[in-house]
Amino acid sequence: MLSRNSVPPEPKTPGVVMAAAYADGKHVADVGIGQAGDWADKDGHLVWIGLYEPSAELLSEIQDQFGLHPLAIEDARNAHQRPKLERYGDCLFVSPAPPSSSRGGSRSARRRSSSGGGSW
Repeated sequence: MLSRNSVPPEPKTPGVVMAAAYADGKHVADVGIGQAGDWADKDGHLVWIGLYEPSAELLSEIQDQFGLHPLAIEDARNAHQRPKLERYGDCLFVSPAPPSSSRGGSRSARRRSSSGGGSW
């Protein structure tokens, strides 16, 4: 269902789990990658994009939309890397260690990485 501020999302993009705009902590629209930068530029809006195994072309499009530093894109391409926190200009890249179990049980977890800056 689209809110009154929504535009119809672009067709499903391979590698994108979800892309959405939020304002005041509330979901206001599902957005396509081609619209994400415009939504992020709106006052009081934040854009969240969930990616899974993104292609080089998709990462390049996201880089263009948000003006991301090339090293941030390189980090996003290398999903299986050591835990780290890096700052690239106004972009912060975080790749924490996955949770582990201290009781001897096994816990399977994928590494989650995030980038953020300004309204994204």
